Amino acid sequence: MAKQLEPPQPLPTAPDPYAGMVDHFDLMAQTGWGADLEAAFIDFIEPSGHWRCLEAGCGTGRFALRLAERVAGVVGTDRSEPMIARARVNAARGGIGNARFEVAAVESLPGPLRSTFDLVVAIRVLFFLPDPVRGLKQLVPTAVPGGWVAICNPHARMSPEVAASYADANGLEGFARESLAGWARVAARHLAWDEETAVVRLQEAGLTEVTATPALEGLGLFAKGRRPPSSAG
Repeated sequence: MAKQLEPPQPLPTAPDPYAGMVDHFDLMAQTGWGADLEAAFIDFIEPSGHWRCLEAGCGTGRFALRLAERVAGVVGTDRSEPMIARARVNAARGGIGNARFEVAAVESLPGPLRSTFDLVVAIRVLFFLPDPVRGLKQLVPTAVPGGWVAICNPHARMSPEVAASYADANGLEGFARESLAGWARVAARHLAWDEETAVVRLQEAGLTEVTATPALEGLGLFAKGRRPPSSAG
């Protein structure tokens, strides 16, 4: 009798490092500093009401849902299934029908998203990636020719000491203070950009009309650039 073969075993997959942090990220986006940062980022972007937008690394969708109130529609993507599940719940609870959420990593956005969006944003996500420049370059093809790509990262000056000083000056207490301190600690372990570096990186990614500015009294950094209208693909 022939030996019966064992069924193939599934390849091991890396555990989702953010699965247990859904509540943390959801609440952080609603704190005074988190909500203020996101509102200021929308003002920096200057969205148009007819725009179709993508947020890569959307987490629990709080920023995408804020943006959806100003534009025609938003697609949010994140590598974490629990984050996307919460984003869908948040959209349903808010009665926001022009936002949808899909599981996809920044570094491997689906092909059908290419040349689709008038605006592509990544807020508080690129600096987490092993290769932020590669992540940025993956965003550019999803914008339509002439569309915009915008990022929000910690500023190069961000540190636990600077965050504590900001918290003292702005009366942050409890979770608001703790979450800002946590963001500062994470930022200190990753590569952060100043304005000059951000401009160079966006230009290297193929963007034009690039601008960058400090945010949240210098703790954050906003930058945006335009995909050339002649771009193809």
